[in-house]
Amino acid sequence: MGLRATYFITDAVHDLPRLDDTMIEGAILRAPPDNLFILPLATTERGLNSIGPEEVLKLLAVLRSYFSLVLVDIAWPWRTQLAERMFVAAENRFLCVAQSVTSVHAASTFLKQLRETNSTEPTFRLLVTRHDPEIMPSA
Repeated sequence: MGLRATYFITDAVHDLPRLDDTMIEGAILRAPPDNLFILPLATTERGLNSIGPEEVLKLLAVLRSYFSLVLVDIAWPWRTQLAERMFVAAENRFLCVAQSVTSVHAASTFLKQLRETNSTEPTFRLLVTRHDPEIMPSA
């Protein structure tokens, strides 16, 4: 979007007691049309390793009290435990895959791990991103 964030999820989890209207309005990046707030995950992997899944889930609970819709784009191949927890906790689940064998295989692996660690499989919708009807595999 051509915007540069200065405040990240890794910052927000450490600011949970101070996270209020003023902080949300002032710290979280806003994108046009100014009602879209963007909170990137981290600037570095080292920063991300300083927080755990429980802290991120607490942050999401706080954000849900301020926003009617919270959309989380999980880098699930990278942080599988966090991805699983967030995926299961979501009200609406969308599993996004690109039109590549690698992406489909990664999604399959993610679902297999999800089934092994949860007693029930959550319902979800499968989305094929950047779909091109000319290439395989088809949707």
